[in-house]
Amino acid sequence: MHIRTSAAVRGESSSGPVTGIARAGALATAVAAAAVAAATVGASPASAEQPAAQPNSAQPAAPAAPVDPAAEYNKAFTMLAGAYGNDSNVGRTVGAVTGAAVGCGVGAVTGGSLTMLVSAGTLTPLGAVGGCIIGAGTFGFFGGAIGGAVTGLPAVAAAWPQAYSELHSNGLVAAPVPAPQS
Repeated sequence: MHIRTSAAVRGESSSGPVTGIARAGALATAVAAAAVAAATVGASPASAEQPAAQPNSAQPAAPAAPVDPAAEYNKAFTMLAGAYGNDSNVGRTVGAVTGAAVGCGVGAVTGGSLTMLVSAGTLTPLGAVGGCIIGAGTFGFFGGAIGGAVTGLPAVAAAWPQAYSELHSNGLVAAPVPAPQS
């Protein structure tokens, strides 16, 4: 089953090189969730040979509604992805802009090599402009990735116990995560 969602719903940015990495991580997470859900659903097959239980006041009441493991795992992963997406945007933007500004300067004085300084006699205006573009792109990319992780990962760490506790309350994971001591 494939459900199409927009990048905004998934908590992803629709631009930038980090999108491919986020999509690959989301795909790996979805595959793992589907495998766990299939193992959970397939672990207890229903047997038609058992007689129907007679209502008895001594028997405990059955659960009101069955839990769909795939939907619960999907809800937990969506909660974590949303927390990351909401909080990483500012860090990604600040990191990319700062990295581009620093990278432009570094690229201009290194002639685009980004490793060694070029003497003023050999540096041409075209080399300085090209170096600025190369430096801004390189440093902007890494600055955006690092900035997004710095601001997004704490949000995921804060949302993780709630998602795990919901999965535990539905019987899909073994033990709850202890709440952080405040």
